[in-house]
Amino acid sequence: MRGRQTVARWFPDILRIMQCPSCDLPLQAESVSGELLERCPQCGGEYSTHKTLRRLLDVHTAPSGTRAAPYERPSPLSKPVQYRKCPACSEVMFRKNFLESSGVVVDVCSAHGVWFDRGELANLFAFAATGELARAEQELVRRIESRKKIDGHEQLMSMVFFWSTH
Repeated sequence: MRGRQTVARWFPDILRIMQCPSCDLPLQAESVSGELLERCPQCGGEYSTHKTLRRLLDVHTAPSGTRAAPYERPSPLSKPVQYRKCPACSEVMFRKNFLESSGVVVDVCSAHGVWFDRGELANLFAFAATGELARAEQELVRRIESRKKIDGHEQLMSMVFFWSTH
């Protein structure tokens, strides 16, 4: 017991049990497709680190060239807005439509992971299995590249304006 007390004193976060941000009950570790998630036994919410989520989505992503049933996008407005605290650090997470087009609004802690209400992770697995995940990632890359071009043009124009007025 003495070793546990020493660890708790020097590294309090290691022994801290994560709590459900909805029910405030302890989360329970559970294996999903070989990856470890934390799940609330009462509300069915699930917490995943960013790395674990990436690996889970990779497992559920349809091989390129396969045709699957169309993805039925849930309405992001179907549930009331609730801001939750991260189970890992207790900071308020921000809400985000996953990959801006899935229709699944998740709670994200940029430092630690993602909270899914009951059924949201299954919806993302369907998003991946239908090929929509890959399409959404390609579209996001395209938008980022376009934004870089626009930003570069705006920067060039501001420099031209600066030098023309001085």
